[in-house]
Amino acid sequence: MTLGMSEERLYHHESVHKITQLAGHSSQFKFRVLAPKEIAVALCNLDSTKSTDHDLIPPNSLKIASRELSHPLADLYNRCVESCDWPLQ
Repeated sequence: MTLGMSEERLYHHESVHKITQLAGHSSQFKFRVLAPKEIAVALCNLDSTKSTDHDLIPPNSLKIASRELSHPLADLYNRCVESCDWPLQ
């Protein structure tokens, strides 16, 4: 399932407005492409002492698999941004 929102509709979404207000650059806010290395670093920096989230994946498992997961997760995120299609589940 996807949100099926156009870029124009996403641009005017209240969450984007809030982000741009907080950033102070309302006319220059753009999503950027994420590199797999950024994803790997973020996964490695997860707190292993925290409990699982709604996905039931322990943070330590994500840390251990960070190199293997970084490319598909970066690809998924970048494709979602590019297509303006966001999974609901």
